[in-house]
Amino acid sequence: MLDTIINKTTPSNFYLTLPLIPGQRDINDNNELVLNIHQTVIPGISSEVQISNWQGAKVPFAAGSTTFTEWQFTFILDENFLNWKILHNWILIINNNKDKFLEYYNDYVVDSTLNVLDNFEKSIFSIKIINMWPTDLSPVELSYREGENILECNATFAYMYYEIQK
Repeated sequence: MLDTIINKTTPSNFYLTLPLIPGQRDINDNNELVLNIHQTVIPGISSEVQISNWQGAKVPFAAGSTTFTEWQFTFILDENFLNWKILHNWILIINNNKDKFLEYYNDYVVDSTLNVLDNFEKSIFSIKIINMWPTDLSPVELSYREGENILECNATFAYMYYEIQK
């Protein structure tokens, strides 16, 4: 008899938890923000390859430089637009202090965790994103057409790297 796996993960079982940057903590009662992510991809990773001549042949080898692609996701706005306001203000804080970004780098970036769950809300794995900050927030479309009752927004983040955790 074959075992049947009934606990398949679905693409809607994930959420992002991130602490608020110091200038944002007065907006929320908590020191963290949890985003209900509607759509995302695990960011890509690549390794720089160089070609070397060895014994008359061209041989590729790893050059030691790892690149992580920017991270994009779509999240559902809460009823008070608080999650959108926090990301919006975070971008403004960074842009208004861009001349001091490197000097106060740790005040503008956070480590966050993307949690991936199974259908019983048990953690399958998580991805820890190190030193991330928002770089883009899409427009929010306000509409009252029938069937479109969920407001969502796209966000793009830059970060140093990520780690896959159990």
